[in-house]
Amino acid sequence: MSSSATSAGRHCPWGCDLSLAGVMAGYSHRYGTSSFICTACRDAGGPDAGEWITINPDLPHQLRPDQVDGLKISLVVVPPDSPAGAGQIQLVHQGEVYGYIALALCGTCRRAVVQYLEVAEARRRRGVGRVLVAAARARCEGYLVTTAPLGTDPACTRFWAQVGLLGPPRPRPCRCQVDAGITGEGWETEAHLANLGRPIERDPISPRAIRRLFGGPPTS
Repeated sequence: MSSSATSAGRHCPWGCDLSLAGVMAGYSHRYGTSSFICTACRDAGGPDAGEWITINPDLPHQLRPDQVDGLKISLVVVPPDSPAGAGQIQLVHQGEVYGYIALALCGTCRRAVVQYLEVAEARRRRGVGRVLVAAARARCEGYLVTTAPLGTDPACTRFWAQVGLLGPPRPRPCRCQVDAGITGEGWETEAHLANLGRPIERDPISPRAIRRLFGGPPTS
């Protein structure tokens, strides 16, 4: 799958130049969205016979849970439990969560902290991670974005090198986000915690969260 709105783009997900390979447009009744077939991949017996679907990651296509019909594959926004806390953008189809990206947004301070990306093991290496990153990028537009620290797993490093980081890998939450339980680093966070009389967390995000975002198995 890809994060294109309705077009196939210049290349298929497996790298073929579609101006040379040829492309057929269609509609996936299973997923309720546009689909395409790379004829070169299909004829060569490529992955999934060269067929993929497209998902529009733009904000108007990110739905609230009560807007999802359960039949189409959808990007679903799960709000945080508290203002400026961590919510999720999920990719869901017929009740199955293919993956999600967790992020905290503060509309007052215009700060965004991306915490982690998780894709179901059976859905990895199918473009789910790319769609979720594109959706998060659209939702974070106009915000000062930071993310969890970068890990050392080569596959995850390659994934983020291909899709591009959403922001510097040093989480810098605002005061509202710190009050909502979002941890980070930097003098602003430490000063605010000191004023509140709360301990300073030197490890801004748990090792498990870091591993899930940047150092775990491939999530693309």
